[in-house]
Amino acid sequence: MIISIDWLKDFINIEETPEELSNMLSSLGLEAECDNQFGDIKDVVIGEVISVSDHPNADRLNVCMVSDGQKEFQVVCGAPNVAEGQIIAYAKVGSILPGGFNLEQIKLRGVESNGMICSSRELNISDEHDGILVLPESCTLGANFVDEYANKFLKIELDITPNRPDAFSHFGVARDISVFKKRTLNPLTFEAKNTNNASTFNISISNQNDCPRYIGAIVKDVKVGPSPTWIQDRLIAAGQRPINNLVDISNYVLMEMGQPTHIFDWDKVSSDEILVRRANKNESITTLDQDSYKLSESNLLITDGDKPIAVAGVMGGFNSAVNEETKTIFIESAYFDPVVIRKSSKSLLLSTEASKRYERGADPQGALPAFWKIINLIEKYTGGSFDGDFLDVNHTSLNNDSITLRSSEIEQILGVSLEKDFIVEVLEGLGFTVKVSNDSEFDCIPPSYRPDIAREIDVIEELARMKGYDNIPTDDSLYGHFFIDETDPQYYLQRFRDKLSGLGFFQNYSNSLQDKKTSNLFSNKSIPMLNPLSNKMAFLRTSLYPGLLKAAELNIKNSTNSLRLYELGNIHSQNGKKLGDMSEEIKLTGIILGDERINSVHHEKEDHDIFSIKGMLKHILGDSIFSQIGMVEFKNELYEYGFSLDAGDMHIGTFGKISTKLFKLLKISFKEAFGFDIDIEKIKSFSSEKVYRSINSLPKISRRINLLLKDNDSVGSILKLIQEKGGANLIEYHPVEIFKDKESIGENKKSVVFEMIFQHKEKTLEDKDVNPIIDEIIDIAQSKFNAKLRV
Repeated sequence: MIISIDWLKDFINIEETPEELSNMLSSLGLEAECDNQFGDIKDVVIGEVISVSDHPNADRLNVCMVSDGQKEFQVVCGAPNVAEGQIIAYAKVGSILPGGFNLEQIKLRGVESNGMICSSRELNISDEHDGILVLPESCTLGANFVDEYANKFLKIELDITPNRPDAFSHFGVARDISVFKKRTLNPLTFEAKNTNNASTFNISISNQNDCPRYIGAIVKDVKVGPSPTWIQDRLIAAGQRPINNLVDISNYVLMEMGQPTHIFDWDKVSSDEILVRRANKNESITTLDQDSYKLSESNLLITDGDKPIAVAGVMGGFNSAVNEETKTIFIESAYFDPVVIRKSSKSLLLSTEASKRYERGADPQGALPAFWKIINLIEKYTGGSFDGDFLDVNHTSLNNDSITLRSSEIEQILGVSLEKDFIVEVLEGLGFTVKVSNDSEFDCIPPSYRPDIAREIDVIEELARMKGYDNIPTDDSLYGHFFIDETDPQYYLQRFRDKLSGLGFFQNYSNSLQDKKTSNLFSNKSIPMLNPLSNKMAFLRTSLYPGLLKAAELNIKNSTNSLRLYELGNIHSQNGKKLGDMSEEIKLTGIILGDERINSVHHEKEDHDIFSIKGMLKHILGDSIFSQIGMVEFKNELYEYGFSLDAGDMHIGTFGKISTKLFKLLKISFKEAFGFDIDIEKIKSFSSEKVYRSINSLPKISRRINLLLKDNDSVGSILKLIQEKGGANLIEYHPVEIFKDKESIGENKKSVVFEMIFQHKEKTLEDKDVNPIIDEIIDIAQSKFNAKLRV
């Protein structure tokens, strides 16, 4: 948004230079940028065109005599609008224009030219360059152009964040400055008129939630023409192009008050009814820019009861546009639901000054003041007559929720205590209703133009802005006024990263958007984007595996023999059409492929297998977590064979050999790959409390049992049995060897060696302490799992 400094001065005294004002606004959270707009201009003065004659050698050039009040100069000019008697901006020989352009005496088609009669674009005022800039007759001849005229076009460009709709106007910006600098804020001026109890038209709204407020009125006998020079200058300074008095007045109110309005040619509206409704399927409209748009149910329309005459909150229709012949107008000032307008604007790829304000949340109580302001200006500058033909369909609520503000919370957040008088003065200056409950609590009701203020922390942010972030002292102590239970909420993620890096994994970052086919590869139902950039980025991802596999393929194609990749990221899915039916999960997903060890003089080549990924997963999660997780073998569209990781009823994740069918669907030419997929939020639920134990100096007893199992029997089941029956002295247990050979032990059999280590805290263990435990484990394994003891 572009702010005119001269316009701001209508509401508040501005003492700062443009650069100082820009820095101040940035410190208030309104990111501002100020270029050296007229700093390059040197020796351009106010001049007058004394005479205009045809160029002897060129049809499109004129020879002009220009006076600066003391001397006359001959200037060749090609502007079509140059005329005798005009007051103009004259750049003499030797003067400098923006961009470092130095004026010299030259000959144009054989005629000497001394300097230039300038256009608006050549002087950095606007982009207008179809003709020269014609100045008001009140300008003093010979005066410096910048001082005499151009300074009223000084501007600052603001990058307004979506949560500050109140700052999308000159008055809103002035309000922030007045509170911060403790300067008087001049109020908005308008005069309310008498209205009739019975209007000649009707306003209907099909859904009050879409349009909580709609104000309409008819003004007759308007005369369309150029708007006053001062309105045109204000709009030019704010980056707007003057069109005619009706359009310019509507835009003026928009830029001053932040409230969009629209003016229809009432004679072009085919009925006496205004109906606000959603668009029908296959309905279309041609807008003011004369582009045709196919509409959908996401678009809110203003209609004449039948056909659309505007896209509500976005742009008017060409079929109801005002022009030079317009005599009777219908004025609209409304409040539309921000979500509806944003969806409508995005679906049409049509962003306007009005839609930018509506979709951020215009002031529902600002519609009426803006309406009266526009009525006042139209009556004054178009000769129109408003006889009270008016309707205000108002379903908005005047009661905003009260927010309790605590002094203790202010000090906790900001690290500094604020005086009660300062708190009340700032909040009331920003439009809050403040009631002091006691010396330490305040009941605050936000103004209607601040929909972003909903919590206590939002109110504290306003106080911090107006205190000035630079004025809040820094506490050099270790903790200052802050206390939190966990110094780094993301520390557990960094632990995973460190462990994965230690295992030789590289972190991957893939696009969180996928095409429809990829997002539907898995059982989760994908969520489509409303306005995707392309079909390849039309859905939120449902798994991290596709991105990892595609990244791995790229590395393999570039001569990488083996690879370990992981990604930490969000996936999304939906169980219904409502927003609450959509879920978001943080996943840790990794893949390994290629050789675990390459062939060398030290060892033979060794391929990755299912035990490789399991061992890595155990290291990543840690023994304390991994020991609480059970594993159940399964198959699905993702794994050729895999294991589900569960802790009771809680599903933690999966790991296994990735299915070759998935490779084919993703058009990836891997031989094999293994992967794991872990739900980070579930892992966080496990206790991360560290337990410290003194070093036990007593001897350990190690026992091994060799069990013959079926090939599809779970080793994890035996480990769980050992854990349950091992007793308090069992300090470590794990499988140490798995052997398969159909000739010696039979087909579909495996021999697994389990090691158990026992240690007592206070005495040396003997065989009689350990052997009964081993015997019980063997007996249960034989009876429950049909295992056989190998000796």
